[in-house]
Amino acid sequence: MRLDEEYCLSEYVDLGRLGDNEKVHIVRNQVNGVIGVRKYVALDLEEIYLFLKENPNAYIPKIYECIQTDTNLIVIEEYLSGKNLEEMLKEKLKSGIKNLALGLVLSAVAITSFGCGDVEQTSGELTQSGAKTQNAQEQKITISCAGDCTLGTDAAFGGVTFPVEVQNQGGDYSYFLKNVQKYFTNDDLTIVNFEGTLTERGTREDKTFAFRGKPEYTKVLTEGSVEAVTLANNHSRDYGDVSMEDTKKYLDEAGIAWFENLNAKVMDVKGVKVGLVGLYALNGSAEGNLPKAMEQVKNGGAEVIIVQIHWGVEGDNYPQDSQISLAHKAIDSGADLVIGHHPHVLQGMECYKGRMIAYSMGNFCFGGNQNPRDKDTMIYRQAFTVKDGKVTDYNDYSVVPCSLSSTSSRNNYQPTPAEGSEKQRIADKIQKFSDKLGNINVKFEGVSAQKSDIETRSEGKTDDSENRSGGNKTIETENSIIL
Repeated sequence: MRLDEEYCLSEYVDLGRLGDNEKVHIVRNQVNGVIGVRKYVALDLEEIYLFLKENPNAYIPKIYECIQTDTNLIVIEEYLSGKNLEEMLKEKLKSGIKNLALGLVLSAVAITSFGCGDVEQTSGELTQSGAKTQNAQEQKITISCAGDCTLGTDAAFGGVTFPVEVQNQGGDYSYFLKNVQKYFTNDDLTIVNFEGTLTERGTREDKTFAFRGKPEYTKVLTEGSVEAVTLANNHSRDYGDVSMEDTKKYLDEAGIAWFENLNAKVMDVKGVKVGLVGLYALNGSAEGNLPKAMEQVKNGGAEVIIVQIHWGVEGDNYPQDSQISLAHKAIDSGADLVIGHHPHVLQGMECYKGRMIAYSMGNFCFGGNQNPRDKDTMIYRQAFTVKDGKVTDYNDYSVVPCSLSSTSSRNNYQPTPAEGSEKQRIADKIQKFSDKLGNINVKFEGVSAQKSDIETRSEGKTDDSENRSGGNKTIETENSIIL
């Protein structure tokens, strides 16, 4: 067994034997709370289980892990109630479902026992009786969203820039997202805001900050299990149109989906069509582009629609009225989740018509500032249950308070989940910003935030400033960074 496989198994807590079979136990994933079944099966079934893992089917339990040992195969799969796999497959076959893969499984995997049990309920995974519901037309996917990723630097910056950190790490691209990778590998889709360019061509735009990185920096995303990025931002053409073209090219080559403005995307995620809409709202075009982009993803059959918007005021912890209006219009148009970027600091969250809005995610893996004073960030995770092409559950979400750096002394470009008092502080901060937007108790992972009695917008921009060194150049910025 490899070290990564041992690490994977360590993430599961044993909740006890399932039924009378000593080889079958109920387990809980400590990262996402998902209840599963751990069982030991014959080695000669590995090919079948690997096939099922890579080709999930609504009619059989999802395979989470498949790990080979010297003597057997350890399988962690979806927990279902009431029947064993053989009985369930026979029922499906009797009802007219004819599938070769199911037939192979039926003949080879008549060994699994699933029974009812008193299993502790976790966030959205189990019914009140302790059994996860299963429906031939129902699927559940988990999506993670994070903030601004600038995988590069401004040519004027000196010191330990992002490229220097790449060198310091010996070209180990897994370094940057390794502290948050457990969240990204255990979801079904991870989306970030790609704030910059990947190019070796073009001429720097005449602007305060212009970012670019090497084409191979896509490995930060692929090794960190990021599958999609929005390019609808004010840095996607920092080196002209050619830089945007190159960025798209290298993302395509890396297998990373991108979307922006009228280039919406529909992805197949575990059989669910997810529509990705990116809007640039700093030039007044978003209002007109919204219905066009929504039409694109709806025509593509989208069942879950995520709208990401670049908007707001840099350094401001509260959204503008125009942001709130646009977010509501997006949901009125069919969005299931709205995620915001651009302020470079956290803003609050709102629940509108049962749908969540995160107005600003803050910076994340951010090469745009070597030592921002405000290092607070977050990961937003939401599980969508889809039945008959429609989302049936919007309440299964959580926020992971994070820092954009694993050290407080500088930005080492390594976002890290917060712990202890820092985790509580960031959660309270997000809740405070959210209280002004409506009556919502934000759900955080592993901590509860206290609601404040705030009545008016009092946070806004700060008057504090910081110095950031770029060679011999000193740049004054408000709050975190103004781009």
